[in-house]
Amino acid sequence: MRCPFALLLASVALAVPAQAQPPGPEARGGAGEPESSVPSVSPEEVGVEAAEEPGQQQQQQTRRRAAVLVVAASEGQEAAADALTEVLIGAVASRGGVDIVGKEELQALLHQGEARSLECVSSPPCLGRLGVQLRVAEAVVGLIARDADRWTFDLTRLEVRAGTVLGRVFREVEGDVADVAAAMLASVEELYRPPRRSARLRFAANVPVRLFVGEGAVGTFRRDPIRVEELEPGAVELRAEPLVAGYLPWTRVLELEEGADVRIEASLERAAPEPAVPPIPRGPRVSPLVWIGLGVAAGGGAVALGFGARSRREVPVGVNRAQAMAFVRERRRDALVANVALGGLALGVGLGVVGLALSDLRGRGDLRATIAPRPGGAQVVLEGAL
Repeated sequence: MRCPFALLLASVALAVPAQAQPPGPEARGGAGEPESSVPSVSPEEVGVEAAEEPGQQQQQQTRRRAAVLVVAASEGQEAAADALTEVLIGAVASRGGVDIVGKEELQALLHQGEARSLECVSSPPCLGRLGVQLRVAEAVVGLIARDADRWTFDLTRLEVRAGTVLGRVFREVEGDVADVAAAMLASVEELYRPPRRSARLRFAANVPVRLFVGEGAVGTFRRDPIRVEELEPGAVELRAEPLVAGYLPWTRVLELEEGADVRIEASLERAAPEPAVPPIPRGPRVSPLVWIGLGVAAGGGAVALGFGARSRREVPVGVNRAQAMAFVRERRRDALVANVALGGLALGVGLGVVGLALSDLRGRGDLRATIAPRPGGAQVVLEGAL
């Protein structure tokens, strides 16, 4: 087939380094005696004693068994899945330290086909049986699907016995099977990259607060510390909003290291007291209308008194008729001014009376106005001092 042929060429060129040996029958889990590619040398040639051979045997016994397979998630791609399995086996074997059980061996030992293999890689109980029956500690499982010229593959590295995901890579690739193989080979290094260990935080404060990590609230501190798990390493902003009055909010930006266990005891500062408003002086207060009324009344009374006296003067003796008539007109003008001044006097007295009515002579408080609706209008009631 054309696709597997191109894929195998890609696997030879990309998967296995030139200096690495391809996995022998023992790496694939097949039958037969392994052919050793390492020439036999004497202990004297390598400078070690024969007593170290048991240690080398123990190192061989610590090798992990890993199942490696790629399963087609869409119909008609079984041959491509088989060829990609060979590429993935070569990439995993080149890392060393594993004995590999391939797809054919796995399906033969478990009596499974492509459809059953697809169900098994998606079922933790089936993967658990895989670890028991084949003594497999690790599984590298790939799922591929094709839609027109676009390929999708998902690689997952699992600790079979614990059911823990050790790594995962998802990619979308355009092209043929060789392009998928190249992308899969480039993803193996990411698949084995150690996961980042999350950081932990323990927070306390000197007053009750609500704690925010970034934009989200994570808890309320009253007496027991707040514990925040699974924090991503890197820069993170903490903000504590006080739940009691008189304290300022607290903020910090932390640089969390991988696996760090951080403890913080925040000390919120007190807010500056607001300036005190001087109290309104209590005691008797006289309305300004009283003083205005007294001034108007005093002025009106003085003018009325002066012009009233002028208006009562007698006509001088020995004047002619014209002079007498002018004098009379002047007296009338003075009388008119005196009358107007008397009106001002009356107005001043009225203002004084109103001012006394509005004065707070008993020190009861400020002026208060109440509007009470009435039929056809409203009634305004004033209380206090004006």
